[in-house]
Amino acid sequence: MQSACSPFQQGQDLARRLILLGVLSGWPITDCTEAHEVAMRYARYVAPRGGPEEVRAIAAGLLFRWMLYSTGRVRM
Repeated sequence: MQSACSPFQQGQDLARRLILLGVLSGWPITDCTEAHEVAMRYARYVAPRGGPEEVRAIAAGLLFRWMLYSTGRVRM
């Protein structure tokens, strides 16, 4: 039986999946408009009651990690 994941852990898992999907599909991080849209949707999912600053901070973190993974600077 699986233990219930915290919302934070669920968010981290979702971030990994989004990053991996982007990297494996060859989706270039230079496509800023689409990458930003995906990151903002992710941030709103993780923090549905978060204020604009919190949502932007979460989205920026995802984009930063995505950039690091896509350039091969860190591994999954």
